[in-house]
Amino acid sequence: MLFVEIAPPGRLCYGFIGLPLPAASKPRAYKQHKRAASAAATREKVVEAARALLLHEDFQDLSMEAVAERAEVGRSTVYQQFENKQRLLRAVEISVSERAGVERLLEVLQQPDALGSLRAAFEVGGAVWAREQAMFRKLFGLAHVDADLRVLMADKDKRREGLVQHLVDKLAAQKRLRRGVSRERAFQVLWLLTSFQTFDAMSHVTASPEAAARVLLDTCELALLESKLG
Repeated sequence: MLFVEIAPPGRLCYGFIGLPLPAASKPRAYKQHKRAASAAATREKVVEAARALLLHEDFQDLSMEAVAERAEVGRSTVYQQFENKQRLLRAVEISVSERAGVERLLEVLQQPDALGSLRAAFEVGGAVWAREQAMFRKLFGLAHVDADLRVLMADKDKRREGLVQHLVDKLAAQKRLRRGVSRERAFQVLWLLTSFQTFDAMSHVTASPEAAARVLLDTCELALLESKLG
């Protein structure tokens, strides 16, 4: 019976006789890889164009046509990559969050120690807001007037809500909350103090982003914990 076995790279083995793959298969795979790389580069170029328009131009200029012109690609290319403006804006928001270092924040929040997670929420979280402060300010601000952005930033806040609740649960389980402070109150305090809007406002009256994060952490400790962190 004819069957196929694993063979050295570039060969299929029919029974016990090794036969080379058809020569056309290798160039085809190369072309597919090249097309994928080109599409990824185009996608990144479009995202960068949208970011630039959001950051430096009036919001009314952020149309798919304006993005295409800024990226120096056809309008059909933009639609092919993202289908609609909301998908494009989502790609921009993800890019901004990645640049800001949100993966590092998620990593340190996973540590088992509740107080360590609390400190990270402000120190690392503040650094995340600070790295892309101008873009976050634009995204959250424009969400008040643009329906697509409103949906995206509401989703972002929903994800933060889950992280805040997880931190509250950890603090309560390890008995770190001050006597008389309910989980509901702890959530309300942390929700307010970890928001971009609060960090942004505090950064205007402190000497540095690090100082802003420190004030917010101190405020949180005074409101929720039995004693301040060392």
